[in-house]
Amino acid sequence: MRQIWWIKLMVVTVFCSAFQLSSQAQDAYQVGTISGINISQKLEKNWKINCSIDSRLIGIQSYFQQNDDWDWDYRLTDITTVASKKIQSGQKFGFGYLLRLKEGEVNHRLIQQYTIVQSLNSAKLAHRFVADQTFLEEEPMKWRVRYRISTELPFSGQQVDSREFYFKGSNEYLNIMQASDHDLEVRFVPLFGYMLSENLKVEWGLDYRIKNFLYASPKHTFWGIAKCYWSLRKAKKT
Repeated sequence: MRQIWWIKLMVVTVFCSAFQLSSQAQDAYQVGTISGINISQKLEKNWKINCSIDSRLIGIQSYFQQNDDWDWDYRLTDITTVASKKIQSGQKFGFGYLLRLKEGEVNHRLIQQYTIVQSLNSAKLAHRFVADQTFLEEEPMKWRVRYRISTELPFSGQQVDSREFYFKGSNEYLNIMQASDHDLEVRFVPLFGYMLSENLKVEWGLDYRIKNFLYASPKHTFWGIAKCYWSLRKAKKT
């Protein structure tokens, strides 16, 4: 239990620190929503495929302490497919492709990732390492190296069962390189989830991102999240 309370304290502390960063009046910010669906299918020989569609809307782009009007606009849609293989208990690698449809543009992204999942009493702790390459129409290719640590905590019991709520929190760091430009983006994502059945769950919450803080005034982004996860094939019990 001590480990679980330590994780809860860490998550709350990180999120409070993130919002404290957003109090500078000269900092730019934007607010929007991300909604989507993720469909997964288990395959033979420990392979799994995930397909997702996510769409973003922007409600406001402004500076803190300015009273600008809200005006909702469509931003982009991501269509992603990732195939992954479990190589041993708690570890898997994967590769995938993302198609981004954005304001008349079509961008392509290649994805490579490695994930480690640990069980800590009733909590799960996951480490994800990702490299991706985005091919843009009229700009140099964008390279990113990402690390995300996340935890999932049931509100009751030792694991998340059907018709139960849970909490998921993550902290991610993205090293972004494009030609001679370099930037670092940090993300904090607190989510609440509800397991409708063994194959279906929904999650909602906040995705907070901060970037441009290395060389200029930070830019803050607040996304409201609503996503559905549907597994077409029940996981085999071990």
